Amino acid sequence: MNYPAINECHIGFVGAGTMAYAMASGFVSSGAVKASQLSASAPSNRNLKKFEALGCHVTNNNNDLFSHLSAPMRHKTLKIIFLCVKPLVFKQPVLDMNAYAKEPAVLVVSVMAGINLETIVRRLEVDPADCTRNPDKGSVFVARIMPNTACAVNAGVCGVSYVTTGARDYSQRLKAFLSVLLTPLGVCEFVDEKQMDAVCGLSGSGIAFVYTLIHAMADGGLKMGLPRTVANNIAAQTVLGAALMVQKTGQNPIALRDDVASPGGTTIHGLHALAKGGFDAVVMDAVESATKRSQEFS
Repeated sequence: MNYPAINECHIGFVGAGTMAYAMASGFVSSGAVKASQLSASAPSNRNLKKFEALGCHVTNNNNDLFSHLSAPMRHKTLKIIFLCVKPLVFKQPVLDMNAYAKEPAVLVVSVMAGINLETIVRRLEVDPADCTRNPDKGSVFVARIMPNTACAVNAGVCGVSYVTTGARDYSQRLKAFLSVLLTPLGVCEFVDEKQMDAVCGLSGSGIAFVYTLIHAMADGGLKMGLPRTVANNIAAQTVLGAALMVQKTGQNPIALRDDVASPGGTTIHGLHALAKGGFDAVVMDAVESATKRSQEFS
């Protein structure tokens, strides 16, 4: 099976929460996918209104994500289904895969923290053989991703792991397709599945830690007399600039930090204050705590 271009696929979201909307809006804003290719389902219309405003098809039935497609299209295009429900919700049936038996292939991508690939296959009641054979009618491919909400502005991170197919060639094609699918949302990193919880702690939850840092820096500027708007803008741009320096120079963050800190200057005094407060340890503890919480869902 040769995977189609993503602008020839139809994409559905089971669950219409913050992460699902971030991904949907990121796909559309990237230009890689049209809103008309997207569908979202949720039990109530509360969150679906945003998807509808984006131009997506919406439904309250998880098994009707693609029912709006015309008959000629319904079983010809590759269907991609993102599972964006909470891990605890997934203990109940959320999707009937029998509805997709006539499809040439279906790609199910879980966005749930902590739920491993084996569990996803079992709870979807998919025959494991369908996930590992060469693509054929009724084949179901399963992957896990751990994105963050910066996908909404095409600057997210997606850690990716997937069920490998029986033939190495087909596995490589699936990996290549996942990369093409997710790159419009930001950076795509393939990791061993046992590392996915750490990706959740570092990036999925970590973006909230960075927001907290930006807020704390802006509060510092406010305390020192800067207007709130000015302090927020400077703090956000400082974090963005630092991230770009790490990415574009390829240097170790500590080396870049040392370039800023001159003997007896303002920066080393500020770094001393961070060290006294246990800054490094607190941040590491936050990543560790989020990672362990993800592990508890498995």
